[in-house]
Amino acid sequence: MGPVPHLLDLPGGLAVLVVLASVAVAFYLVRAFGRRSRRLERRDRQSLLRLLRGYLRDEVTAEAAALGAAEAESGAFWATLERLSLGLDRRMRLKLSLALERDPHARDELRARSPDRITQRDRVGVGALGRHAARRSRACRVGRGDHHDEDTA
Repeated sequence: MGPVPHLLDLPGGLAVLVVLASVAVAFYLVRAFGRRSRRLERRDRQSLLRLLRGYLRDEVTAEAAALGAAEAESGAFWATLERLSLGLDRRMRLKLSLALERDPHARDELRARSPDRITQRDRVGVGALGRHAARRSRACRVGRGDHHDEDTA
């Protein structure tokens, strides 16, 4: 009896074709999952934007808006808040600030910055949450003794 042919003994051209087809399928899958991910993120941002606009129009409760914001992915939260804050007047920013003052995304952002590097502009810029959240953050730090007061130096 002669040698038994191995299952993977393919001619050279066919082996190259199999490898190239595998690479092509891998590229396709990466692109398809990327498109799916972007589509889902866009849908999440739009949903959060509708929710927060509904809150500003008094169609949604503050608790529902805060819960929706807390459940959103961090990137979607910040992108939505930035987009929404561009057209708001001071009264609406304050209303939104009060609803989102305990939001975990904003709290994490403030925590990530050291207290001596946080400027007033940073505080207002953190999620466009307004002056109320910035003052509350400073009051919390002062109460804990975490503040760095330049006037006492």
